[in-house]
Amino acid sequence: MASRVHLLGFSIVFSLCFGYGLFFPLRRTDAGRGKSHLKAAVSCATCEVLVSYIQSELASNATLDSVKPAAIEFCNYALTKEGIYAPYVCPGIIDLYGPAVQYVATQVVLNPAELCVDFKLCTSNQTAHATRTRHLAPRELPAAPLPHATHNEGTRGHKADGGSTLTILQLTDIHIDPDYSEGSAGHYGDYNCDLPITTLELLADTIKALDPQPDVIVYTESFPQSQYYGQLPLYKEVTQQLAQYWQKWVNFTDISMETVKRSACYSVVIPNTNLKLVSFNANYGYVANFYSYLNDVNVDYFLLLDWLELEVDSAEKTGQKVLIIAHVPPGDTSTHSSYGEFYLNLTKRYGSTIVGHLTGHTHNDEFQLAQDEYGVYGVVMVAPSVTPYTNNNPAFRIYTMDLIKDTLLGYDQYFLNLTKANEMAALKQVPSFELSYTTALEFEKYEDLISTYNYNKHSKSNEAYKNCDITCQRNILCAVQNIISSKLLECEAV
Repeated sequence: MASRVHLLGFSIVFSLCFGYGLFFPLRRTDAGRGKSHLKAAVSCATCEVLVSYIQSELASNATLDSVKPAAIEFCNYALTKEGIYAPYVCPGIIDLYGPAVQYVATQVVLNPAELCVDFKLCTSNQTAHATRTRHLAPRELPAAPLPHATHNEGTRGHKADGGSTLTILQLTDIHIDPDYSEGSAGHYGDYNCDLPITTLELLADTIKALDPQPDVIVYTESFPQSQYYGQLPLYKEVTQQLAQYWQKWVNFTDISMETVKRSACYSVVIPNTNLKLVSFNANYGYVANFYSYLNDVNVDYFLLLDWLELEVDSAEKTGQKVLIIAHVPPGDTSTHSSYGEFYLNLTKRYGSTIVGHLTGHTHNDEFQLAQDEYGVYGVVMVAPSVTPYTNNNPAFRIYTMDLIKDTLLGYDQYFLNLTKANEMAALKQVPSFELSYTTALEFEKYEDLISTYNYNKHSKSNEAYKNCDITCQRNILCAVQNIISSKLLECEAV
């Protein structure tokens, strides 16, 4: 019992305070991607001292209420160190996520040093006590089959209108702020706020005016966190509602409907194409989803992994190609390393079948290479957000796929210059989204490539992002080259 009390206290004080940056991403400098100044100042030794202190304080049957005052004080201290004074935030964080942490603490005993690694307070090579024993046992994927010529000829090569390309619109992280009001903030938004309704309406008008219209719309959005991290039965209720809601746009089979209800995942073959779209619930690999710490005892989790492997494997056997969509990219610092390890193995085995990986979550324009020392097996695309929060211009993306060659050709990236849009609004003028760049043209030149990448990463929100010093360059290369979060942090720490 003492070890579980230890976990409860440690999780509430550490996870709910330091984890703030995972729930509501703080603005990060490129020199400190994935790490706040406070995190950098807290060593693994300090972490273990704090754990020992909490253990001694909570050696008896502690309750959430008994640790709440200390947790609030520590949370306020953490935010102050970030330059944020918002005393109303911490009580809400602890009230919202505390019950989930308390529930998990009663179900499983975790290694505190490992939690320090998970919440990015130190890297795995900085502590001798962190062991990687949870979340995912090594999995044997089926051996690659012999080459075959099954291509489903009746469904590939051309759409119903005779075209040989497919256009895919991706929207992610819209994050509407229903309470947004003009004043100190502009009409179309502010870099420190989520999206106002006026900008969403402008986006909708822009999409309706696209010519040609996109063939497919992919929505890699995040939902309000209370839906994911409240009491466990609520999650099941949410998946039931999602199944009914999504059925309006996706014609689910009975089997697919049951998969959505169970795990918020589904697959669907795009009509008149050879492409299977597979939507994967990445919250199982998300550190800030406290229920993910139950993965090793969660039957649904292993069924989900089996389902994803089966969907890709069946596509390979029938000559189809697969496009995987998910909210959280596997290489982000807010994910369990086991998520990246599984994803790398899946991509390594089925790299010739999976034609693309579309994600969001970071609010930035990025990509990650699924690679190891033997080669590169795929590219995980991370699209920038519609919300301007975290200092980005609102953005959306349109991919083009060659249906004859079954390959993604590239994408066009669009953005709204928020500063210019607010200035135009003051003059009673209507702004418009602009083409930011086209991959075929943007990355064919090598001079200042990383600076261009960094500027685009923030959707051209600030000219200062064109200046990418040696630390900035190192962190970009670390993020691009590491799809496993622990390896990313180790790379950045060098």
